[in-house]
Amino acid sequence: MRASGEVGQLNTIAVITKDRPEALKRGLNSYIENALLFKHNPDIVVADDSQKGADENQKILTELAQSHNINIFYLGFREKEALIKSLSETSGIDKTIIEFAVLDSQNTQFTPGANRNSLLLELAGTPFLCVDDDSVCNIGVAASYDSASTLLLTRKNLTEILPFKDLKQCSGSVKKGDFDLLGQHRKWLGKTLDECLKESVYSKEENFPSQKDSQVRMTWTGFYGDSGVKHSNYLLSNSSVNRDVLFKDEQTYRENLMSRQVRFSTPSTVLSFGNYTHSMVQAFDNSGLLPPFIPVYRGEDHGFAQLTQICLDDFLNCSLPLVVEHSPIPSRTNSFDDRFEGVKRLDFIIFFRFCISAFKPNVNFSKNDQFRFLGNYLQELGMRNLEGFKDFIQLTSTSYLQFQISKMISMLEAFPDGPPFWKSDIEKIMDILEDRLMSGDSISPHDVKGESGEEKVSFGQTLIYEMGLLIEAWPKIYSTALNLRKTEMRFARKLG
Repeated sequence: MRASGEVGQLNTIAVITKDRPEALKRGLNSYIENALLFKHNPDIVVADDSQKGADENQKILTELAQSHNINIFYLGFREKEALIKSLSETSGIDKTIIEFAVLDSQNTQFTPGANRNSLLLELAGTPFLCVDDDSVCNIGVAASYDSASTLLLTRKNLTEILPFKDLKQCSGSVKKGDFDLLGQHRKWLGKTLDECLKESVYSKEENFPSQKDSQVRMTWTGFYGDSGVKHSNYLLSNSSVNRDVLFKDEQTYRENLMSRQVRFSTPSTVLSFGNYTHSMVQAFDNSGLLPPFIPVYRGEDHGFAQLTQICLDDFLNCSLPLVVEHSPIPSRTNSFDDRFEGVKRLDFIIFFRFCISAFKPNVNFSKNDQFRFLGNYLQELGMRNLEGFKDFIQLTSTSYLQFQISKMISMLEAFPDGPPFWKSDIEKIMDILEDRLMSGDSISPHDVKGESGEEKVSFGQTLIYEMGLLIEAWPKIYSTALNLRKTEMRFARKLG
């Protein structure tokens, strides 16, 4: 545990990007302007996974650095390779393990988690705010937000999801203003629970743990605009979704499920030991050990949050009532007929959670030991023969599907007066889940490489093994990066 006040001030904005130069320019410019409005002078670090847009991104970043007279550092493929080489040579860790963490060594073509890991290592010892390239710092709070609301301490997920038929309506649900984004994250990041309680009026759940030396290691904001979710089935069954909006009438219901426009926010500042978050805008107290992100595929933010619960018993998660705009270029919509597609398949992030669900952390272990034992556990799963591994996944998948079915039943019981069009869709979801349960075809992650279901499971198992190697080695990788940083060694290249 670090002493109070030992955390450096948050003054770095990091952006992850890949092949979206127009969005990068628009988004980063908005965050720089917000920072400068409040007299901040942050360093900017851009982690770039671009395969075809790297040169254009660097040109844009150079122009922004010059026009705003601000420091912008670029962490692209060449810079990441130099980081990997130095970390491997200095730590003695196998280079392939660090490559898995930071690059797309498995050629999955989707590595936002690896991009985030490169920032954790490049900025070791430094707190930073990380934003997505297609977000925009058009910042506000929910129209219903009460500025007199108290700090809430809870184990529950208090996020509310409101669907809207279009961006105009969604944006209209937000009270925009000149909010100091860096300042609001600085207010909480790195503080102990005791410090938070001394400085705030608060309301606490009766069973909320009283670990006063726990620290806020991550803060995050909500968003409004594109949900970032390809299929809309989550709106039907998620308990965080506002039913008054969804149940209004069938036309509104259809429009909301097709639009992808939502407001995702909390009613107040919320402190929690819970494992929910969203990665659109997150700040990290990176002055001490945090877990790595799952390098590949979607859901890396959820996987990270779950790993914090396993590996760090003093990790506090703080959600802020602020929201920023999420506006991909071009805009996107869903097909109403595809609303059940997400129920029919298994994502790799759920597959990963199957694998860590049976691991029981030991409160008597040190942090390094917790990482080591979890890493060894995942390696053991990864080394099982394929049939034994499939049996394990099948068992956890069965429990998961049964839980989802019971959740649908509870949803119907909770809203007995829900409209017929919604009830019919919930019943359809139950039918799909029951079919998956009966068929046994519920263990192949659809989003990983492989032609057949068995090939997908096998590749998924390979990724679990590699994740085990990474988690075991991560404390040493991070401490090496921290020591390199203390010698002023920097791999991101200054532009402009």
